[in-house]
Amino acid sequence: MRRDLIFLVALCLATTAGAADCPRPLEERRSELAPLLAVAPVPAPVLGPAARPVGAVVNDEGVRLKLTGGATAILANEWGHCRRGTGCEPELRQEIMDYFPPLGATLVAGWLPGHEAALYRLVDDRSGAVTAIGGRPHPSPSGRLAAVVAGDNPQAWAGTEIWRFGGLVPLAEWEQDAPAPADYAFAGWRGDDVVVLAARHLATSQTAPLAAALVCAGDAWHLVHDTTAPWLVALASPSGRRHALIRPGAVVLWQDGEQEAAIPAVVTGLAGWQGEDEVAFTTPGGGAAWLRRSEGGWREE
Repeated sequence: MRRDLIFLVALCLATTAGAADCPRPLEERRSELAPLLAVAPVPAPVLGPAARPVGAVVNDEGVRLKLTGGATAILANEWGHCRRGTGCEPELRQEIMDYFPPLGATLVAGWLPGHEAALYRLVDDRSGAVTAIGGRPHPSPSGRLAAVVAGDNPQAWAGTEIWRFGGLVPLAEWEQDAPAPADYAFAGWRGDDVVVLAARHLATSQTAPLAAALVCAGDAWHLVHDTTAPWLVALASPSGRRHALIRPGAVVLWQDGEQEAAIPAVVTGLAGWQGEDEVAFTTPGGGAAWLRRSEGGWREE
């Protein structure tokens, strides 16, 4: 009884310690967002073979994981009316999707025959605790946080989440499960308090990209994007150090997070980079033009 009480108290402390720790208000952070959002929209990542923790076994029984203390965690297949060994499919089939050493957790998916959706769970390396999660997590640089983004998980629910790790169980620090005005995909972390997203407006255009981010400010997470689209397009150079952005009446160039130049221009799109010193764009009427960098700075040609 005493051990159970101690565990419950510890679990309560863990579940109340997950508040976001970023006291600066959002209005103070808005000036930082332009270079942080200056990333090209990215396609969904191409995933390689799933990593597995040492000692993991997947068979007709389900998924068997060896925990760090030597114990075993089992996520069993559910057979229902089907009998094992008869060649039929289980009603719920468990599969290891990936292993995340920074998070100390294994991602397991439960697949339902005839359904495209999967039930995702994280299994803690130490305790074997199982936590339902919206999809594949993207760990932050420190490994203390992870983002789950709807556009990366077409076989999961349509939600976006921030999770905190390091306690007895992962804690959901922020989530959005309502229909969103845009389709988001993960583009990268900037530190532990900004998640850059590639996004497309669902209501206005299926192809026009929208700069967006999850920003931690005022001890809470905020989904920030501008539906008036002051930054209509963002395109990264081959090195990723420079970005060209279109805004009404100008092309703005950034290098390493600092604005490098703003060139007055009426353009309709960015065609691409040639190395680090030339970027092509399209003009009204289907024309094309270039911005080139020399010792005198950037100029249009």
